[in-house]
Order: sequence, then C-alpha cells, then structure tokens
Amino acid sequence: MFLVARVTPYEWNLNFSCCTAHQPHPAAQFSPQESPVELSNNYSFWNTLWYVTSTMLKGGCDFGPRAVSTRLLGGTWWVFTLVITSAYTANLAAVLTVSRPFIPIKNLDDLANQSSISYGTVKGGSTMQFFQESKIAAHVKMWNYMKNRDVFVKNNGKGVEKVANEGYAYLMESTSLEYEIQQNCNLTQIGGVLGSKGYGIALQKKSEWTDRISRQLLLYAKRGIIEMKKTKWWKSKGATCTGMGSAVKQQRFSLNISNVSGLFLILFAGLVFAIFTVVVEFFIRSRQVAKAEGKALHKEVLQELKFALNLSDVRDHRTRKKTEGQNNGEPMQMIASLQPNQIPKTT
Repeated sequence: MFLVARVTPYEWNLNFSCCTAHQPHPAAQFSPQESPVELSNNYSFWNTLWYVTSTMLKGGCDFGPRAVSTRLLGGTWWVFTLVITSAYTANLAAVLTVSRPFIPIKNLDDLANQSSISYGTVKGGSTMQFFQESKIAAHVKMWNYMKNRDVFVKNNGKGVEKVANEGYAYLMESTSLEYEIQQNCNLTQIGGVLGSKGYGIALQKKSEWTDRISRQLLLYAKRGIIEMKKTKWWKSKGATCTGMGSAVKQQRFSLNISNVSGLFLILFAGLVFAIFTVVVEFFIRSRQVAKAEGKALHKEVLQELKFALNLSDVRDHRTRKKTEGQNNGEPMQMIASLQPNQIPKTT
C-alpha cells in the first residue's frame, strides 16, 4: 500500500483537511509565482501501517485512498480482513462455548479404582482367560471384582447392548471393539490395548497349504488388500464416525489453510490488479508530463521512478508542487505544510 500510494500521482494532494482532502484547495485557483505550495501524501510508512491495522480491527481511519489503484488495494484488504476476522471470531466462540462432557474413566487403572461403573467381558472367552491368568496387580484386582459379580455376558452383542443401556464398561478384543465403535458413534474406546495377540489359520501339521497361505497373506498385506477389506467391512457398513469415540470426545476442527485459501487468492489477485493499475496510472501521467515538456517518455519515466523510489523531497519535484502568484496585483502566499483542521481563509 505504501509503495503503490507513493508511485501513483493521484495520492498527492493538498492535505489540509481529512474531510475535504479530495477537493481543490480554496486558493488553488490562483497562480503562485514566488514560493511553492507543496502537495503531500498521506501514505507514509507509519500512516500506512496504521491504516491497514485500524481497518483490520474495524477501527476506521481518518484518511482514505483516492487513486483507483489504492482504492482497489484497500477494498481487497477490507474484504480479506472482514472474512478472516469473522471466521476467527466464530471459531473462537465455538471453542469457548462448547464444553466437553466429563469422562471419569481415562485408562484401565481408573476403571479398576472405582466402583460406580461395573465392567465385565464374555463368559469363557479369551479376554476372561487373560484376566484370570494375568499376574499384573491391576488385572488381578479387576478379576477379583468380576468373578464375584454378575458382569459376564454371552457374546459381544449383549455386551455392547449393556454398555448402551447401563453404566457398564465392556472389555473385548481390540479388533471387535474397533468394528463396534465404527458402527455406533455413541461408543468410545478408553485406554489402549491390554495384550497383543494375533489371529492365525489352523492347518494340519506339515500341510502343503501352510507355505502357500502364509505367502499369500504376506502378499495381501504388502499390496494393501487386507487394509482395503478392513475399510470395506469395518468402516463402510455402519455409521460414518470421525474417529474413535467422536460422540464422547467431541473433537473440534480448527481452521486450516485449505479453509481460507480462497481468501488468500482474493488478496493476491487484489495485489496484482493494484500493481497493474498503478503502473498504468504512472505511465499515463508520465506521458502527459513528457508531452507537455517535450521530453522523451523513457527519461520522464526514469525521473519519476527515481523520485518515487528514492523518497526524494517533494519540493524537488516539479509536477507535484504548485507555485504562488499574484491576485489582483497582490501576492497570495500559502503555507507549505498544513495541518488538519487548519484551512486557510481567503477573501
């Protein structure tokens, strides 16, 4: 914004009032001859920084763009900050107002050290045998709790039904558990895997099918066929859940770059169009000045660029200053640098 406003000739004006800066100066009709009347540019570096910050925070600013290029750039910035600020405010409000439900159990130790929620597993199954034979203190404590109470079920279906209708935690194999929570989003998994066990295919000893099936299973795993089948039968047959325990954990999704990429494209397009417009304005004005002074266009362009980019004093520029002249034989002098609300009175 600073560079575009510095280059364009239409941001240089008599800045004697923030409200009437776009209008001709009351004494501009006179033709000064002796001392210059300087044109100023509101968009200094710090003014530009204040402008973009105040408009982003909806605070407003005491000056605005005049040229087409700066107005295009400013309007694009307004649209960008409007949506960004609104989206951030909405996302922040959602994070602050949505509360997570309290989960009293986070791991196996929490389950073993409480008595309000009962827990059990399939009667006579491998999970029951695991707790029965385990020597870990937490597992022994849980087995002593389960063996003296009516907490065992006939199958996984009964266990899942009991979890849904009662204050009950069901212990089951991880593969079956993953399948159940994919079918019902109201279920969640607490804690990790207790014991790692694999499935196998039982064959006759020294069977010719042992190596064939083993190689084929390894090939399927390498090619991802097993994972494809798992996705098909585990995740595609029931409800579409965002993850394990999505209904209980209430996962929140923050904004990422893909959600606001369109805004950045709009901002980039505004930058490109603003730069293109200021180049057009610059060359049109340079052509007019070169034609009026009978100079070559490229020399005038170089001179204008040197002034704009070197941040030269405006008094050194011949087309961005006005001179002082006579009014009915009397000189009309004007202040070189005027402050806001200090409008010269003329008669």
